[in-house]
Amino acid sequence: MNRRIQRLVANGIIATVLTPTVLAPGALGLSLIVGPSVAAAETLSEALAQAYANNSMLAAARAELRRTDELVPEALSGWRPQADVTTGGGYVFSGGGSGGASNVTQSSGPAVALDLRVKQPIYNFVTPATVRQAKSAVRAQRARLTAVEQDTLLHTATAYLDVLRAESVLQLTGDQQRQLDRDLQSAQRRFALGELKNSDIAQSEAGVARARAMRTQAEGSLQSARAALSALTGSAPDALTMPVMPDDLPATEAEAADASVNSPNVIAADFALRAAEDGVDVSFGQELPQAYVQADAGASTQSILGLVSFPLYHGGMLDAQVRAAKQLVGQRQREADGQRRQAKQAAITAWALLQSGRANEESYQAQVKATQVAADGIGREGGLGLRTMTDVLLSRQQVLEAQVESLGAQRDALVGAYQLLAAVGRLTANDLNLDVQKYDPTAHYNDVSQLWGGRDIGDDK
Repeated sequence: MNRRIQRLVANGIIATVLTPTVLAPGALGLSLIVGPSVAAAETLSEALAQAYANNSMLAAARAELRRTDELVPEALSGWRPQADVTTGGGYVFSGGGSGGASNVTQSSGPAVALDLRVKQPIYNFVTPATVRQAKSAVRAQRARLTAVEQDTLLHTATAYLDVLRAESVLQLTGDQQRQLDRDLQSAQRRFALGELKNSDIAQSEAGVARARAMRTQAEGSLQSARAALSALTGSAPDALTMPVMPDDLPATEAEAADASVNSPNVIAADFALRAAEDGVDVSFGQELPQAYVQADAGASTQSILGLVSFPLYHGGMLDAQVRAAKQLVGQRQREADGQRRQAKQAAITAWALLQSGRANEESYQAQVKATQVAADGIGREGGLGLRTMTDVLLSRQQVLEAQVESLGAQRDALVGAYQLLAAVGRLTANDLNLDVQKYDPTAHYNDVSQLWGGRDIGDDK
């Protein structure tokens, strides 16, 4: 047997069989499989900061909040004076007398009318409710902005991890292809020595073809993952580095479920419900009296009056508006209840993904080590003619599958962690302490809420 081994080594037949079929046992994590980069590394925090600053959907949500801010000065206008000028022109005619047909009406000449009316509300039941409704709408929209921010950061983190996994899978499939290329060369030399049959060569060639197809598929997956990340951050991804598990995660499933009340979707639904309840008061207030002062000034008359208006009947329109507002309250209540259930479900699902990812990662890493040992042994036995080419190819494929599954489990655990942060309302630029200029959702509100006029929106971004 020793002479047989020496002859195989001399002919270069088992040299590649003895080559490790996979990475070293320590190289099981994404961070190690990716390897060192020649360019400056881009961390997950940097990618999240780019998405926060550049994402168009997030910018649109900020603009939507600024638009909603304008509901407050619009509502406050109900306390402010209104001034109108009415003007017109024409001819004034005067009669010529009451005699016969010769007494024709004659025009006294052109006339111009100019009247000024100023109306100052004293009290009504609509404006207070409208102001409350507007402020609730603003707070609901702020929560929706936070939800969009969290979605953007979560999608970015997921895309970032997808790129890392795709890069690692591409490296693994490339290593697999190169290994199988060497195996094919070894098999061809053994075939020339009469050690193998044509069927063995065909099996080896099929393994190489499959490895090439897997590498091509991995290249496509990486390209797709990079495009998804670039669409979120606004720039092409650079060399990426493996992130660590986030801190301050809920310790138990029950804690995660309880913390789901802090989800921005839940908060937005609660304030939308408040706005709907205020809407009932707005509709009902239209049927109540309103007091105001009205001043009129014309060419020949001037007046100033204190007036009280009592709505009596408007064809049933006001009552219909009250009923519709009450129906909206019922709708918003059900939506709020649904958001609470969805947020709780999302928190529990994210918790389960995190835990299963952690457990699977440990299991798959153990599987990688076991299949690696088995593949190395089968490869050596194959070089001695004790194993078929099918056995060798199958063992290598099992190692690759275990490695890919390990990468997927590591990715799933991290994605679950970020999903859990989002479910409890802690996946924001402030919570993550991102190195980026933070958007202040109250700044525009403070600028415009008390404005009495002006149409310039400045350079809000």
